[in-house]
Amino acid sequence: MNLRYNSIEHLQIFQRTGKFPAVHAPFIAFVAAYCRSDRLCSLGSGLALDAQEIHEKLGKYVIGIEKIPRYNSAARDHGITIPLIDFRVLASTFDDFAAIMQEHRIEAFVCRRNVDMWHEIGDNSLATGKAASGIYQDPGYHMGEFAALCRDIGIKEILLQGDSRPSKWEVEFEADLFKPIYKQRAVEPPNRVYLTL
Repeated sequence: MNLRYNSIEHLQIFQRTGKFPAVHAPFIAFVAAYCRSDRLCSLGSGLALDAQEIHEKLGKYVIGIEKIPRYNSAARDHGITIPLIDFRVLASTFDDFAAIMQEHRIEAFVCRRNVDMWHEIGDNSLATGKAASGIYQDPGYHMGEFAALCRDIGIKEILLQGDSRPSKWEVEFEADLFKPIYKQRAVEPPNRVYLTL
């Protein structure tokens, strides 16, 4: 069965069988190989199956932050048990975001395909942030503030996964948004980057 990464069908299979989708395996292996922190936030968690898998297989405490409430509802309805929080990260919500991270003592982010989130944080829309050529432009000055906030609240590691299609290479752009505060420590082609302070 060839299903997209963030699929309700995957949730239904998980609810029925307890099995996680094979399409997540490379990302889970990436987290296992690099992440030293024990308390993680899946930022833009979608249906949260990969976050649940990180919790169950790697023994990490994981929360999910997702801006689309129906995704969290669907995840809960299908057996996802990690804490899921309905929240939109914007420059205007940085203080509330920091409070959530500190309440859960989060030390690292895992993020998949979050270019639109970075543009929201930067007060740009994805439509205006992406050039017609497919090259991503500066998403706004608030991303620098966000990277500094992450450092200040104790986020030590950021693990990014972009789209794997060559025409959609974006993880390099995402990694650059956190520099110079975070340093790129490892790259796993075609679409994964590990950053630390």
